[in-house]
Amino acid sequence: MLVVADLQGRTEPLPDINGVETTEQVNGEFSLSFVCFNTENNQYAYPLVQEESTVELDGHEFRIKQMAEVRDRKEVHAQHIFFDLVDHYQEGTFGGTHTLDEFFSYALNGTGWTFENVDVTGGAFIPNFGEGNVVALIRQICDAFGCEIKIEPNRHIKIYKQIGEDKDEQFRYRHNIKTLQKSVD
Repeated sequence: MLVVADLQGRTEPLPDINGVETTEQVNGEFSLSFVCFNTENNQYAYPLVQEESTVELDGHEFRIKQMAEVRDRKEVHAQHIFFDLVDHYQEGTFGGTHTLDEFFSYALNGTGWTFENVDVTGGAFIPNFGEGNVVALIRQICDAFGCEIKIEPNRHIKIYKQIGEDKDEQFRYRHNIKTLQKSVD
């Protein structure tokens, strides 16, 4: 069940919803989309569904960033609160050769987020690391170590050398895929 919370801290369950869909990509998008209705069951929660409110699903929190309201329904698109870290700036530099755990400890310092290194070993050299937002710093670490992250519930990140398997398959237009789509927001 979805639970919505507004910026003032009011929280209500959101029972009358339709089309709940989560989208997750490795080191990319993690979002939630749904449609909610202004019904008797939603009479207290419906007004809380607004821009910048959070929606919780299975321990993951999503912030509403896009919403279309038509009469008595709202079509909502929310991104994971991990991407709120783009507003959290880490000042100072921590460059040089360090382990992945040391880089992640520096990047996530003061954010309330935790991490777990599952199988990435060794060290890497990142010159002038720091002076950036946390999301950019995490991407820089992943590029240097060749690793991937998985966003877990309760503001936790797991770091893997590789998520999933590489089957060395090619995707070719009009051969094994029908169409390509590009969307810019």
